[in-house]
Amino acid sequence: MISDILGVLLLTVCGGGIGAYVSSEYKRHTMILEEVSEMLLRMTLLMDFESPTVDEIVRKLSDCRSDTPCFLKNVSCREELLHALVDNDDGFAECDLAKLKVLFNELGSSDKPSELRRIGSARAYFERRAETERPKNEQKAKLASALGLMGGILTAVLLL
Repeated sequence: MISDILGVLLLTVCGGGIGAYVSSEYKRHTMILEEVSEMLLRMTLLMDFESPTVDEIVRKLSDCRSDTPCFLKNVSCREELLHALVDNDDGFAECDLAKLKVLFNELGSSDKPSELRRIGSARAYFERRAETERPKNEQKAKLASALGLMGGILTAVLLL
């Protein structure tokens, strides 16, 4: 009897754990859009106050914090950053990936006010994307958690 109860609890917890893992992936998609928006704000501040080259901006952003997006980690120049974007380890949607590629390809090709407007436009884009994706991803995350837990319970009941 005790082993049956323990088995039911273990299966339920395992199902809940799987649901929580899938749920965290949905939450990460929203969080990565917010992190890119913050990164673009830091780029604006760097350009506004320090006027560094594009490679210096990339190096400073990659050294900045532990929660930086994957495409910025361990890069030292624009070319490495563009190669990291091609790998898409962050799981960006194609529209987001295209926006980042265009931004970093064209960065440094015009005067400072134009660059600041371009970065501001990209930042506004990622903020809007985060706001529109947040409700969808929160709903999917809740559903994934509930389905994982219910799947664990169903498995336990079927095995009894």
